[in-house]
Amino acid sequence: MATSAWNEHSVPGQGIPNERMLRATHVAPIDPNILPETEVAVQQMESLGSHLTRFSPFGQDPLEGHGHFCRQRDEQFEARFPNYDDFFHSVANSDFTLFRQGLLYTIEITRHLELQLNNT
Repeated sequence: MATSAWNEHSVPGQGIPNERMLRATHVAPIDPNILPETEVAVQQMESLGSHLTRFSPFGQDPLEGHGHFCRQRDEQFEARFPNYDDFFHSVANSDFTLFRQGLLYTIEITRHLELQLNNT
C-alpha cells in the first residue's frame, strides 16, 4: 500500500513516478522472423567479446519417451504447486525453501512413476 501511494504522488519538478514510468517504457511487439536463431545469436554475442554459459543436459529423465507418465508427473506437481509466481517471488527474495520443496517433490513423483513404468 505504501509503495502504491508513493508511486502515485507528485515529485516536484519530476511528475508522478507511475506516469513517468509509463512514458519511459518503449515496448513494442517484435516479429520473431527478424530474430536470429539461438546458435547464431550466441555466435554474434561471443564475437563481440561476451562469454555465455552453456548449459548441458543434467542426468537422465527415467520417464523420457513415456508421455503418459510425464503428463502424470506434471499434473501431480501442478496439483501441489498450482502457482509458479510463488516460486519466482521466493527465489527472487533469496528464499529457496519452496523451490527446494518443489524439486524434491518432482524427484519423489518421478521415482514413484518410474516404479510403475518398470512394473508394466
